[in-house]
Amino acid sequence: VRARIGAAADDVVVGTVAVFRPAKRLDLWLDAAAALRRRLPRARFVIVGWGPLEPNVRRWVHERGLDDVVFLAGLQSDVAPWLQAMDVYLMSSDWEGLPVALLEARASGLPAVVTDVGGVGEVVDGAVGALVAAGDVDALVEALVDVVDVADDKGAAARRRVVDRFGIARMRAELASVYARALGAS
Repeated sequence: VRARIGAAADDVVVGTVAVFRPAKRLDLWLDAAAALRRRLPRARFVIVGWGPLEPNVRRWVHERGLDDVVFLAGLQSDVAPWLQAMDVYLMSSDWEGLPVALLEARASGLPAVVTDVGGVGEVVDGAVGALVAAGDVDALVEALVDVVDVADDKGAAARRRVVDRFGIARMRAELASVYARALGAS
């Protein structure tokens, strides 16, 4: 995938998986990409997904002069290879619940720079990424610069956090506890 998007071994690939809807704020995502590219010329970007704002996203890429460094992967049935090609996951949403794509990114060992909306804070904290205020492009860029410097360490911590907090073993134990309490109450 890295070769397909034109990324060299030493390039930093920042990516996301998203439905192209207004809440995802892909315009801000691309603003952050443009600003990061000015500071880190070896940065490349990939957006996996599709949706009603696709024409807008294509226009925003062009307006920001990012045609040569942003790869729009389109809708993919398997995002795992795309996540494995990324070095950092970036999410710029105005609102979220608990995004599955973010959980997948974290389980893949990706550090993440995300907006602090919905349940995102349960998945990302300062030890395994960065939470910033929604709509703050400057904060996204600063956090990206910081995370890129320590991406490998944060990625390993991200995977541990997802497995510990959202893995099947914990879910089984919690469900067994609920059943045990329910049976004890009868």
